[in-house]
Amino acid sequence: MSAPSNNKLKEQIREILLQHDNYDNNCPGEISNVANEDCLEKLAAGLMTFYEPELKRFREQLAEVVGPPESPPCIGSSNLQALLNMRNKQNTLIEQLQDENKRFVDTQNAEELQGMFVTVKAYQTKLMAVKKDMTTLHDRVTKMKKRALKLQQRKEKQALQRQQQREAQLLREQELVGKPNTSSSKATSPTSPSNANLPS
Repeated sequence: MSAPSNNKLKEQIREILLQHDNYDNNCPGEISNVANEDCLEKLAAGLMTFYEPELKRFREQLAEVVGPPESPPCIGSSNLQALLNMRNKQNTLIEQLQDENKRFVDTQNAEELQGMFVTVKAYQTKLMAVKKDMTTLHDRVTKMKKRALKLQQRKEKQALQRQQQREAQLLREQELVGKPNTSSSKATSPTSPSNANLPS
């Protein structure tokens, strides 16, 4: 710390001791003996060595968060101004942190959207493959139905031809079998009129 700070601290200690001396008039002159310059200097130096490292560390941490102080804090309205400046810097810092958090969330959302797009593209590819397979299967089923219909019509035609051939063959057989029976029955029948007309 600088010399003016030490002098200020010495004066404050002296005032405290004098107030204490005036307050406690019943005490013998021990306190007034203590209040000499040498003692004051030692007390101030002791207090400074005790609190100075911690204050420096606190000032450094504060400077990291808020930034370097524009001017050393003073007593009075300038102290209020310093507090207002610090509050403004804190608000600015909070806004910056919120913006960073928002960017981080937006980045995460963008990554999730990117993942969704990749998934949608993969499913679209699968869907196109399934559609292609279904179209191929539909074409094959249609061709097989046409082929089955042709086969059925051919079999029905063949069955009809066989039936007609059988009926024709049966008719021929009946005609063949039926003709000799008709001629033989006419020849052997004694009552037939043709036999009666024959000369004996």
